[in-house]
Amino acid sequence: MKKILIITLCGVLLLLTACGRTETENVESITGSSSSESEQISNENLQKVSFEEIPENYRQEAKNAGTMETISYQTDDGVKEAYVYLPYGYDESDVETRYEIVYLMHGGGGDIATYFGTPDSPTYLKYAVDHLIEDGRIEPVIVVLPTFYPNGDSDSSVANAASRVADFLWALLQHGMYFMSS
Repeated sequence: MKKILIITLCGVLLLLTACGRTETENVESITGSSSSESEQISNENLQKVSFEEIPENYRQEAKNAGTMETISYQTDDGVKEAYVYLPYGYDESDVETRYEIVYLMHGGGGDIATYFGTPDSPTYLKYAVDHLIEDGRIEPVIVVLPTFYPNGDSDSSVANAASRVADFLWALLQHGMYFMSS
């Protein structure tokens, strides 16, 4: 759990550091170019280098598709559910293989199906992750899609979301993360 907190804090610090930089400094840190070279790189050229169009087949099911499972866990404010994406070839009995874990939280008014869909009706984002792994572009990863709403809470107002988010990190640390990362 300490590793997850340290990684999260490092990410926040990097984000804050990047926000204080000038555009030239950001380009330099991304490209590794000196300041005279980075001046020649325009935003347009940087986007061409940094991004590529998502292949059309990434919007369809991959041959080696991962699975999604539903888990439930008790918190101080009730039972919550999360979807967990497991990459193709994941074997619960394999204690040697380690996976990075990504916690992908929906926004206010969303739910655990916002990004990856459901186990019976996945979205193209789930398919894209399958293809990225299948093509060797990313390492196999576990994605946890939790919610800050307890089961039965259908109030999608901003006020309710704000109050639920305030307690979510504590609830996940106390009741969720420890069994998902072990």
